[in-house]
Parts: sequence; C-alpha cells; structure tokens
Amino acid sequence: MIRLWDSGNRSTWLLGDSGYPLEPWLMTPIINAPEESAEARYTQCHSSTRNCVERMFGLLKNVWRCLLGHRVLHYDPIMAANITVACAVLHNIRLNANIMHVEFDIDEEGEAEAQQRALLPNNIQVYERIRVQAELAGADVEHYVNGDRMAEARRIQRQILRTQFGLRNM
Repeated sequence: MIRLWDSGNRSTWLLGDSGYPLEPWLMTPIINAPEESAEARYTQCHSSTRNCVERMFGLLKNVWRCLLGHRVLHYDPIMAANITVACAVLHNIRLNANIMHVEFDIDEEGEAEAQQRALLPNNIQVYERIRVQAELAGADVEHYVNGDRMAEARRIQRQILRTQFGLRNM
C-alpha cells in the first residue's frame, strides 16, 4: 500500500483496527469518540464494516481449513492472497450450487474480543515490517517519521468525516 500511495493512488483505503496506526491508506477507528458525534458515526460504520469482513474470514476459515494459519503467515503475502481468493471463489461456487455448509458455533463477541487481543502484537510487528519494506523500497521514512504522513492521514480521515458523516468545520 505504501508503494501504491507513493505512486499516486489516492482512491483506496484499508480498514484497520485500533492496533494499527492511522496511515493515509489505512483508516482506523476513533477511540473514545463522543456519542452522537460524526466521529462516533464514522467509528460505528468503520467497526460494522470490519466486523462483517471478520465474520466472513471466520466463515471461510471454518470451511476452508487451509486458511487457518494460527496467526502465522506460512506463505509470502502474494501467495497467501491468492489462496484466500481461491477459497472465496470456491465458497461462492459452493453457495451457488446449494452445497450444504458445515455447521459451526461461533461466540461472535467473545471471539472478536479474543481476536482483537491476539492481533495487537502482530499488528505492531506488521507495522514494523511495513516500515522496513518502505526503507528498502527507497521511501523517505524520515519524512514519514517526522509526522507528515500522520498529518496527511488525519487530513484524509477528517475529509471522510466531513463528506460522509456530517462533521462541521471547526
């Protein structure tokens, strides 16, 4: 995503949980947003979208056991993405053919909390890997460390808050 961003792609964002730092290409929830505020509406929408995606990954992992990685990446990111896409395609074929699904029992709230706690250290490791990859790719990491990237990320988040959630200029 750093390379896409640095090459001018400004139309795509990932959604990350609060374990990730806010980045121009990675929108995160706003912690402790005042109730009924634009920030709270943004965070609710953000969380709802992430929860939907997380439930889908949970479903895919339950049906396609090869996706269970025990929080360890066994393949390079491109291969892991290809495996995930293949499982999603097979899942859709299975649904379209009305092939019965495997019953499973998921405690969504307890599972979501456990996943959040378990992901935090991994998110920090991923962030550090992104920084190293940025350095290797020749990105100006000092520029990012000095806060320009964070300022850009906050500007983008504020723009989303204004245009989509009714934040008034302050």
